[in-house]
Amino acid sequence: MTHVLEFFKNIVAQAEETKITQVLVKILENAVVHGRPKRIEVRSAVVSGEVNLTITNDGIQISQEIRPKIFDYGFSSEEIRRGLGLSYVKKLVEALDWTITLRDIRETAFVIFIPNKDLQI
Repeated sequence: MTHVLEFFKNIVAQAEETKITQVLVKILENAVVHGRPKRIEVRSAVVSGEVNLTITNDGIQISQEIRPKIFDYGFSSEEIRRGLGLSYVKKLVEALDWTITLRDIRETAFVIFIPNKDLQI
């Protein structure tokens, strides 16, 4: 089944429902469990013909030391966790032929880049 994400009045992206649902749930779950934020924000913007979906939270910052490892399989900032969440998110995003990055700003901000080929404008 294909799931439709509506970003603006007339721009939608289509993706496999289970994949995009898991991506969003895992990112939000990760923010709540590890960051304990007061605010989580999901925004979209059209940049160079693609949609940038940004999920930001004001919780505990991800240290500069672990940022390069955040999407690595098995990496966790806690010994009791298996470290599968964000590596799984990256794998799902890449299976959609999209990309994901962790922005280097004060707050934690993941940006999912959705290419023009998956948009209906």
